[in-house]
Amino acid sequence: MTLEIKEKILPSYIVLSYDDISDLANENHTEAFLVVSKKFFEEVLTLFNDEIEIHLPNIFYSKYPLGGWIPFKQLLDEAANFLSFIYYNDNYEFLTQLRTKYNLYELSIYTDPVVFTIKRIKK
Repeated sequence: MTLEIKEKILPSYIVLSYDDISDLANENHTEAFLVVSKKFFEEVLTLFNDEIEIHLPNIFYSKYPLGGWIPFKQLLDEAANFLSFIYYNDNYEFLTQLRTKYNLYELSIYTDPVVFTIKRIKK
């Protein structure tokens, strides 16, 4: 009998915080946010074995005007543009969902201080 690991992400609640960006932030807080957020987006891919999708609201991001579920890797390719949009348009917090074949997660991104949270909300 073999054990199939469906996802690497355990436990069901993860907080990845990059709020100590003071060295970068002294220069430019926007740039500091973009740098650590890009690293976070890349790290998210390593937390899961399965493909990840992110949910975007309708008319939220002009690249995807219809919103819906977008492959996370696809959004990663344009992370700088997407993260800039969040930084300038979402009042310090962006809340959405991630999903895999097996689970649904809540993703929150705070821009000041910079804190990322992934929480499993459904199996």
